[in-house]
Amino acid sequence: MKVDPMPFINLFFLLIFFVYKRKRSTIE
Repeated sequence: MKVDPMPFINLFFLLIFFVYKRKRSTIE
């Protein structure tokens, strides 16, 4: 069984982006 890593990578970047935006909004 081969798992396609692409969706997980996209999800990972989305999560990082979300956390980054939240951190910036809390600082400001």
